[in-house]
Amino acid sequence: EGIRTNVQELKTDFNHKFNVIMSCLDAGIAHIMHSISRIASATILILTYPLTAAHATDLLIKLTLKVFPYEFKELGHLLGRLTVRLHNPPCAINLDWLGEPLDKAFGRCIVRLKYIATRLTPSLDPKSLEIFN
Repeated sequence: EGIRTNVQELKTDFNHKFNVIMSCLDAGIAHIMHSISRIASATILILTYPLTAAHATDLLIKLTLKVFPYEFKELGHLLGRLTVRLHNPPCAINLDWLGEPLDKAFGRCIVRLKYIATRLTPSLDPKSLEIFN
């Protein structure tokens, strides 16, 4: 009985410490995401000015690549390019990005999102994604 009590105490102590660590991590992530959101908003704003548009374009692409995990980099890059194209900045845009019509780029983005959604959430009913068809 004494060993069981010690194990329970250790388990309770571990759970408490783990919860404290997770709370700190959650707070840190919330702060980082808030900061990233503010940076992205400011970047989109300066995308409209001729003197800053080229730098904002580079920053936006870098930002989207940093936000998405490695396995979703393609989606991050696609969303960054789409965002830049939609804001039509007063600077030269990479000609490779312009080779694909916007509707096709959006279609690719939606297909990629559907793939990721079904991969990350196996219990997701594929019919719930039909709104994107």
